[in-house]
Amino acid sequence: MALPATVIALVPASERRSRRPGSRRRTVGLWLVLLLVAIPVASGWYLEHRIIGRLDRIDDAFAGLHDRPARPTGAEPGAGAVNLLLVVTDHRADWATLPRTDRSDAAMLVHLSSDRRSAVVAALSPAVWTGAGADATPARPRTASVVGAVEQATRIRVDHVAIVDWQEFGELTDEVGGIELEVPQPVRDNLDGSVWLPGLRYFTGPSALDYARPRPGVPGDEVASERRQQAVLGEVLRRSLHQEMARHPRMLYGFLRRLAGHSTVDDQWSAWEMNRLVFSLRHLRSADMMFVATPRSGDGNETLWDLVRTDRVDRSTARRWLVPG
Repeated sequence: MALPATVIALVPASERRSRRPGSRRRTVGLWLVLLLVAIPVASGWYLEHRIIGRLDRIDDAFAGLHDRPARPTGAEPGAGAVNLLLVVTDHRADWATLPRTDRSDAAMLVHLSSDRRSAVVAALSPAVWTGAGADATPARPRTASVVGAVEQATRIRVDHVAIVDWQEFGELTDEVGGIELEVPQPVRDNLDGSVWLPGLRYFTGPSALDYARPRPGVPGDEVASERRQQAVLGEVLRRSLHQEMARHPRMLYGFLRRLAGHSTVDDQWSAWEMNRLVFSLRHLRSADMMFVATPRSGDGNETLWDLVRTDRVDRSTARRWLVPG
C-alpha cells in the first residue's frame, strides 16, 4: 500500500534514498560479509579457549632432526597434505621423557590429503616407529627420536605430533555404544579369565582396552596384539568420526573438546593452524577415511608409503593393506 504524500514528505530525502533496492542489496551483502568473517572468528575463539587451551604441549618434538624428508611444494604430488603422528599410550603425562617404548603403546600416521577430501590412518608396526634411533639421547629428545625413526622408515615428513591416553579410547568406545570386532583367534580376557572365541564379538570400553593389550609370554602374540590394537583404534575412530558429525558442528567440537582433555601436542602446532585444519576438514566424511595396517619390512611397505607420500591412496591402490570395517 502506498504511503500518503504527507507521510512521505515527513521522511528526509536521504533516508528515502537509502531504501532503494540497490542500497538494500548492498546492506544485505555487507551483513553476509560480516557473517562470513564472524563464523570463522567465533569458531577460532571456541577452539582457542575451549579446546586448544586444554591441550598439554611437547617441547622440542623435532629437535636435533637432520636429513628430514622434504615437504612437497608447488605442483608436486602431495603438496598441501598434512601428516600427523598419533601415539596412544598408558603413560601420556611422562611419555616424552621415558627412555623407550612400552609394548602397550601404539602409533598411527594420519595423512590428510591436499584437498582434504580423504584421509589415511596407517597403524604403524613397532618395527617402523621403534626402530634404530627411536630411543632418546642427550642430543635428541624421545619424541624427536620417534619422529626421526618414522620419517626414516617412511620417507614421509611428519608435520605434527599428538599423544593420547589409551583410557580416552576406552571412554570413547562406551560413548559410541560399544564396538563390534571380528575376533580371528581365541584370546583370553585378562579381566575375568574368560575367552573371546573367534567370530563377531561386542566390546565395551574396558573389554576393548583389555582385548587390545599384549599378552606377554603367549607365542606369536607380538604380531597378534598389533592387529588387535589396530582393529580397536580403527573401529573407535570410525564410530566417533561418523558422517553426522560433519553435519553438526556441535558434535565435532564436543568430540574435539573431550579428546583435547586427554591429549598432548607438539609446541609448534599453533592455535591458528589447528583452527584452519579443523575448518578445512568440514567436507571429510567417515566413508572417505581409509584404515590401513602397516606392512612389516619386506612386505610392500615402500609401495604403501610412496602412495601416501604422493597423495595417490584410494581403496583400489591400498586394498591389500586395508583394515576390514
